[in-house]
Amino acid sequence: NQFNSAEPSDFRKAIENVTGKDWNWFFNQWYFDKGHPILDIQYTYFPETKNIEVKIKQIQEKSSAPIFKIPTSIDIYFKDSIVRKELSILNKESTFYFPAKTKPLFVNFDPEAVLPAELKENLSESESALKFDRANSYSARSRVLNSFENNIKGNKTAQDIFIKAIQHIDWNTQKEALSLIHSPNDFTDKNLLNTVLKELIYQSSKADIRKMALNLLNKNNSELSFAVAQYVIKKDSSLQCIATALDIVKTKNLAIAYQEATPYLNTKNPTLLRSIGSILKDTTVNHLDFFKKAIWLNNYKNAYQNFENLSDFLMKTQDENLFQDAINFLADINHYEESNFNIDGSIRICTSLRNKLEYQQNNKKTEKYVLPIIAKKLEILNKIIPQLKGNNLGF
Repeated sequence: NQFNSAEPSDFRKAIENVTGKDWNWFFNQWYFDKGHPILDIQYTYFPETKNIEVKIKQIQEKSSAPIFKIPTSIDIYFKDSIVRKELSILNKESTFYFPAKTKPLFVNFDPEAVLPAELKENLSESESALKFDRANSYSARSRVLNSFENNIKGNKTAQDIFIKAIQHIDWNTQKEALSLIHSPNDFTDKNLLNTVLKELIYQSSKADIRKMALNLLNKNNSELSFAVAQYVIKKDSSLQCIATALDIVKTKNLAIAYQEATPYLNTKNPTLLRSIGSILKDTTVNHLDFFKKAIWLNNYKNAYQNFENLSDFLMKTQDENLFQDAINFLADINHYEESNFNIDGSIRICTSLRNKLEYQQNNKKTEKYVLPIIAKKLEILNKIIPQLKGNNLGF
């Protein structure tokens, strides 16, 4: 079919020509029909008959998904061997028996993780722990971690597994574990968690892992993460890790964060621009050129925060010329920028500033010496806002 249009039936026929088998059933279920299998899997060993029973029940609702025909396999783990058995699941409920002289350590369903299915297995905690240790695939370890995601607190087995996962040689396993730890307070030995997270931050070759570990360390021990973050700013090669570290330092000490951020003012990295902007917005130093650069280099992920950073900065400044320059810049963004998020952002920030300033102007708690500055800012805004294109929001 090279250089020709093709339909799913052409793909099916090509597979049938190669294999000599009928694949209509496969395409009807897995391609054309809706839903996916949800499998309840029960493993039982009968010592009297020396058999392993594997019961598989498809529990997806028939109204939303068919009963699937599923060719798959299981790996049966014994102390010194692994035995693979092929299965062909044809019905809503299927039962299989396999001979075993001794009780297996655990059974690993779909060991290659090729099925787009949800699995509910009756493995005990000890069997799950053995599966994590012995199974040689990331998918098996991932399933174990996900099975313990909401059962970490007070569960030593789960905590031990997650600590092992964070230290695992496979970085996908590390990443999965870090993403599933929602509250470090669930861990009994917080010092141990701190230690393994620090090791990742200092030693992992993956920037994503170092960033996730730093964020988790900050949730677990903000004092320790403050010191580690300063190390990251000076030593880490990843700008996204440095951005995360700056965010952490800022929450503890703005002055130190400002000092650490200044060497990176020339950056063009979007994530770092956002983080530095969140520091500069709380200072009185004229860094308008930095905010301009951040907005000109906006992407859809950081646009909102970059505009908010400039807005907060302009609310604080008492420099009328700086304020005029900034509003003129936003007008230019509105007239000459092509991206919708920058056009909309320029309108939103100007109208938001006007609303905030009017509130301050009418607030009896506002210091009197500030009122003339507020009045001048409002005068500038009221001249510019009617000229902004796309201003169809009643502003």
